[in-house]
Amino acid sequence: MMLLTTDEALDAVKDLYSYGTTFAGNIKDTISGAKNITKLMSYREAEKLVFRFKGLGVKAETYIQKGVTYIKITGYASLRRILNGTRYAVNHPQILELGIGKAGINAGIMSGARFCIYFAAAQRVVEFIFSDHSGEAVAAFIGNITMDVAKVIVTIFVTKMVVAGAGIMFSVTLPISAGIVLIILLGVAVTTGLMYLDEEFHLSKKLISSIDKGMEEHQKVTEWNVKNANPYLYTMLNGQY
Repeated sequence: MMLLTTDEALDAVKDLYSYGTTFAGNIKDTISGAKNITKLMSYREAEKLVFRFKGLGVKAETYIQKGVTYIKITGYASLRRILNGTRYAVNHPQILELGIGKAGINAGIMSGARFCIYFAAAQRVVEFIFSDHSGEAVAAFIGNITMDVAKVIVTIFVTKMVVAGAGIMFSVTLPISAGIVLIILLGVAVTTGLMYLDEEFHLSKKLISSIDKGMEEHQKVTEWNVKNANPYLYTMLNGQY
């Protein structure tokens, strides 16, 4: 059994914390995807929940009839616990929940993006609460949140572009379960790429450094104004009468 020193254990915890927060949205998507695939693989028989791998072959195909877009479900109808019908509207709750079709994929992407933003914001607030509240801590708080939101926006854009491009290039109808797995893998790939670019080019560190320098310059300007400005004019400009 390998024993770690206190410093090594602390570094390991920091790495796990960093990766856990970076891939928080992907973890959430993976859990949701696993639940949806389980629903496709399961059905009830004599009040018992039975699992069949044949459910992984259930497919969905988009088609237009009389100007209205529908989702056609095919494969093992008798084994499906959900999507028991053969045709659904693109905005049907179960279609959106499983991430089927363009609307379903977009709904899944936005759901993951909202979770990332909420999780990142909560994480940065906790980090700031336990910091020393210095200028560097404030700069890190602002810079990290800004970078987190920027990464989410880029992930949304890239994922939608790749999905749209794949839909145009390929006409093969994949099983719903395969589509879920591909979307999850795509999200992980984009997140990993952004993390690599951030670490390689020190984007977050440069942003935090720029914010810190900007705050220092603002403080210098404020101090200069206090020393050199007309005291009556300065108090009026700052709303003090």
